[in-house]
Amino acid sequence: MNNDKLLGSPSYFRYLFSLVRRSQLYLLFSHYVGVFRKFKLVALLFRIYSYLLVLLQLGTAFVVIILGILILLPIVLLSALSVILSAALLYRRENQKMAQALADKRVLVFFPTRDGELSTGQFWKAHIKELSEAPSTAVLIVSPLFWSGKGLGESRFYFLLRQEADNVYLLRKHYYFSLKREILEKRRDSLTLIY
Repeated sequence: MNNDKLLGSPSYFRYLFSLVRRSQLYLLFSHYVGVFRKFKLVALLFRIYSYLLVLLQLGTAFVVIILGILILLPIVLLSALSVILSAALLYRRENQKMAQALADKRVLVFFPTRDGELSTGQFWKAHIKELSEAPSTAVLIVSPLFWSGKGLGESRFYFLLRQEADNVYLLRKHYYFSLKREILEKRRDSLTLIY
């Protein structure tokens, strides 16, 4: 039986059965079945035995798959849980730092919309520099980039936020919403959003 016919089987179980029929053990078995075909009882026993072998192979594959799932599933769940917990702790710690940094300051939040606006846009740099020079003002820039470390001048990776200059912070979008919920919503009177 060639591979095209084997892979063209109508179902997976038919494919497995065809695969077993191609094995040397099954060919040897078929030969002896042909020899003992005259004896109906022996032929019947061999046929039952061949079906049991196929069921045993399928059962073994099923057990291996189930064991793999039962072993890998808790590992994946524990990994996801540890990532969520560490992110929650990191968000909390950064929120506490930002609460201290933004205390008694007017907060300006910039939302640049394109990649190049931060690093090459002189409009943004000039206005951010001018606004951040006042000691009672803090400037938050919500980065439009998902992973890139591009900022106002240099490019270095950060996960939640990084300080670009005095009173200037570059934030990831996902962290901005946490900061907004925990700190900025409570200070609406000293908050300005610039789109």
